[in-house]
Amino acid sequence: MARFSFIGRRLLQLIPVLFGITVITFVLVNLMPGDAVDAMVDPRDRQVMRPAELQARRESLGLNKSMPERYVIWLGQMASGNLGYSYVTQKPVVGEVTTRLVETLKLQIVAFVVAIVVGLLLGVYAALHQYSVFDYAATFISYILTSVPVFFVALLAIYGLAVTLKWFPTSGVRAIGSQASLADELWHMTLPVIVLSLGSWSVLMRYTRTSVLEVLNQDYVGAAKAKGLEWRTVVRRHALRNALLPLITVIALSIPSLIAGSVLVETVFNWPGMGQATVLAIGRRDYPVIMGVIVFFSIAVLLSNLIADIAYAVADPRIRYS
Repeated sequence: MARFSFIGRRLLQLIPVLFGITVITFVLVNLMPGDAVDAMVDPRDRQVMRPAELQARRESLGLNKSMPERYVIWLGQMASGNLGYSYVTQKPVVGEVTTRLVETLKLQIVAFVVAIVVGLLLGVYAALHQYSVFDYAATFISYILTSVPVFFVALLAIYGLAVTLKWFPTSGVRAIGSQASLADELWHMTLPVIVLSLGSWSVLMRYTRTSVLEVLNQDYVGAAKAKGLEWRTVVRRHALRNALLPLITVIALSIPSLIAGSVLVETVFNWPGMGQATVLAIGRRDYPVIMGVIVFFSIAVLLSNLIADIAYAVADPRIRYS
């Protein structure tokens, strides 16, 4: 019962947080210069159009209302499961977002798994070979990958691996004019996944290394060695399990960084996901689509925080839900 009451309390706490996110996002989006009509009307046509025509277009989209009025209308629609209609395509935002959500999930799930596997393996190996050449090199590379912007790494990867070496395609989900196949989609996904996972596994590697080194210096590890157990057994049974507990939060909280990185990665690699939809919607001043994507991303980030808390409490019996 304590577990379910804990989850229930946390879910209730997410509601005001999500509400605050939508308020801030709505205000910032509407403070951008221009509006949807300015983005849709060609500047040359604007010169010959009468102000009444532009005003009529704004009224048809509801842009003639004040910002608080429009937010209340949007909030009422969201509460009923309707995120409105795109100003540009006139299609329901829910349909457009869920269509692109599939492509984004493909990219992020694979990148998430790659980041966890590579980060944990490299971190454990670096800790077990402390002060070795590999340890110094891995730490140095991880600092560089964490510091360099994602879009710059993406451009370097396209130039080096796609344009120069021609190992991977430069963009898209599948080859133009070819029949859809799993192998072709995985081939197109490889480079975006590598770029998207670099920052996450580099951070996870450093945390894993630090956590494993801290556990290896504990008394119970020394006692296990004194009993005559093999070093591999000591590491596997006594060190790794306890070292991975603090990493649960780091792993769960890497989801927001993957979501943020997907906006740039999908744009650079022309991947038709929610990140690319966000950039297109901002350029078009398509407020309903922007808000719809932000709501989906916000829910994903908030749930990842909740999952981190629950997983940590389950993994560590010293943590109590109360």
